[in-house]
Amino acid sequence: MDVKALGSRDEVTASGGFADPNLPADYAPFGIANIGGNLVVTFAKQDAARQNDGHYLICYGDTLANVNLNELRKAHTESGALATVTVYPMHSPFGIVSFDESNRVAAFAEKPVLPYWINIGYLICEPEALRHIQPGSDMPQFLSSLARSRELAVFKHDGKHLTVNTEKDRAEAEAQAIEFFTLIES
Repeated sequence: MDVKALGSRDEVTASGGFADPNLPADYAPFGIANIGGNLVVTFAKQDAARQNDGHYLICYGDTLANVNLNELRKAHTESGALATVTVYPMHSPFGIVSFDESNRVAAFAEKPVLPYWINIGYLICEPEALRHIQPGSDMPQFLSSLARSRELAVFKHDGKHLTVNTEKDRAEAEAQAIEFFTLIES
């Protein structure tokens, strides 16, 4: 079966078992930038809108974290926002050098925690949040739309977090896996 994306900047056709043959004729995928994640996210969004009247938990596939889901849901409910994204302190991958006007090093910090927070891909949202997903949009646009509407809250995670975006990340994640899963079990 071929599935043609509607509303995308570039026409995309995917061959294979992506589409449910039982979907209504007007039920079509949209917003496909590549065949990777967006096709799955789009179908999940449309299907969820038809079948679910509760909260949605969205998790990125490249992240492992020992997020306390009960606490995330509690924080989300208390916030009153349409969605709550889990954030984690940003760790610099580099050593940071501070120096004075005479170019003398005043301080050196190896891979410090920076005063910024990153999205680690654990998001809980209300069904109404799905209206912020527009044809041709992706996850950053979805989150930005919620933020512009002041409908996005944060849940600060201070536990373990692993993201695998590069080969180096994968190697580091494998090295930390035993420690990570020990934390989850305890």
